[in-house]
Amino acid sequence: MNGISLYRFEPADIRRITFLKDNKLWFSDPERFNDPLDFDLPIKDLTDRSGIDEKALRKAAFELVDSIDFEKESHRAYSAKALKFIKEWAKHPKSRTQEQVIAEFKLYFKTFGVQCFMKNLDNTLAWSHYASQHQGFCIEYNFYPMCFARENVKNLAQFPITYSTAIPEICLSELIFSPHQALKKFIATKSIEWSYEQEVRLVNYEQKGCAIEMPRGIKMKRLIAGAKMCPAYKANLREVGEHLGIEVCEMEISHSSPYKNKWLALKNSD
Repeated sequence: MNGISLYRFEPADIRRITFLKDNKLWFSDPERFNDPLDFDLPIKDLTDRSGIDEKALRKAAFELVDSIDFEKESHRAYSAKALKFIKEWAKHPKSRTQEQVIAEFKLYFKTFGVQCFMKNLDNTLAWSHYASQHQGFCIEYNFYPMCFARENVKNLAQFPITYSTAIPEICLSELIFSPHQALKKFIATKSIEWSYEQEVRLVNYEQKGCAIEMPRGIKMKRLIAGAKMCPAYKANLREVGEHLGIEVCEMEISHSSPYKNKWLALKNSD
């Protein structure tokens, strides 16, 4: 049974090809993203806009986080240290400030790893930007959202990107009282200029800058060489495909239909 097709575009780099043999999934460090606003939305204390008394707010915050058994419950939007900071701020606001609570949340979110995918193979900008002007390649994955969510509930999650014309702000109260919504906003919001990507990202709550065994719910389906990939790299790609037991194809640029490409079986004569 086929899942949803997701695509990962890769540059013309032999290391990116040989890496696939291990059938692992790489999770990047978000601090190395090329968009400085990605994974770095502003978090502020905007609670004064609500009209709620600060003392009542702190009391509610303490009662909420004090009821969480961090050892037994999975609250990925909180870290143990963030919970500790919230409690300290709620009880002793002079010794633990809102700014320190916010800073701890941001530090915690930056420990997550991220892998990015696109929904469309026939993406001219993606082939040009991410796949070295068609000299690179693309990996097609079969993604099964329900299986992925069920099998990886403790350490991985899927987030489709929301594209926005304005940079959204996250309030401290959102982090405390609706943390999962605030988390999604923080890690899955990008500028409208990136909307051509149609991005879906997988987030690793425990590791970044490393590869892990291919999680259940996602698997490689096909390798697609760019239309200008060199013969040596095509041979390497075919070898990896044979090793993994998956199809290997190549893109062909169609001049009769501008900006629309098609893929076909990779010829053994290359």
